[in-house]
Amino acid sequence: MEVIILLLVVSAAILGGSAQVLFKKGMTDVGEISVIEMTKQFLKIIATNRYILAGVVIYAISTIIYLAALSKGELSMLYPIIAVSYIVAAILSVFVLGERITLIRWIGIFTIVAGVVMVVWK
Repeated sequence: MEVIILLLVVSAAILGGSAQVLFKKGMTDVGEISVIEMTKQFLKIIATNRYILAGVVIYAISTIIYLAALSKGELSMLYPIIAVSYIVAAILSVFVLGERITLIRWIGIFTIVAGVVMVVWK
């Protein structure tokens, strides 16, 4: 796999994981909401919550980068690399959201990453 393709996908994964943390931070401000109510207030929530708006923008950038990578590489190789976003989201959730991650969760996350390494390894 070309280095540029790998960099594109890893960048997309990092941005995607970061966006998830912003979504969570924003939804913590919004509070619990049903799917029906979220559907009704979707645009208002995006427009009035800076974290969710930032998450949407970052996620859109992530998607653009990922689509560029897909134009150059194989889906079966590239999609598993998106699992890097799990690590990013987990680490940021500890530092940004103050969440605690148990040892068993870390083992699970790194097991997924080990699988990604096996898929990408030549």
